[in-house]
Amino acid sequence: MTNIGGAEALQAVFPEAEVACHAECASRAQNGRANFSFFLIGRAKPGPPIARLLRDGERIMVGDISLAAWETPGHAPGHMIFSCEGAKSVFTGDLIFAGSIGRIDIPEADASLLAASIRRLFAVFAPETTIWPGHGPNSTLATEASTNSWVREIAG
Repeated sequence: MTNIGGAEALQAVFPEAEVACHAECASRAQNGRANFSFFLIGRAKPGPPIARLLRDGERIMVGDISLAAWETPGHAPGHMIFSCEGAKSVFTGDLIFAGSIGRIDIPEADASLLAASIRRLFAVFAPETTIWPGHGPNSTLATEASTNSWVREIAG
């Protein structure tokens, strides 16, 4: 499943914004039955056109801000997070939340891939890195390492 719920709203405010995603998400984003739109708006609706396919390690510019794309599958195939260099911030989407992790009880989710992606997150980024999840409040990796029971179980 792919959640494309905010793409059109962002394009309404920023018409020049392009939609970019991992190749594994592109076909689902265009498929109203697979993109989770039914759960968001009550009907199946294709997402906006995908302008760019992203790969792990690729950099994208958002205005003057450089973001690095990281593949973090598990919650969904092709799931990606984006780090903001210099700001010690990571936009984690549905990988990890304050006190929780991405769901694995949905079609195409994979618990072992999610665990590997979470271990990668903690291996690459410093403990003081702020996480900005797709839902809920922000946190830091240090806070999640010490208080998030899901993370403690995965990290061992």
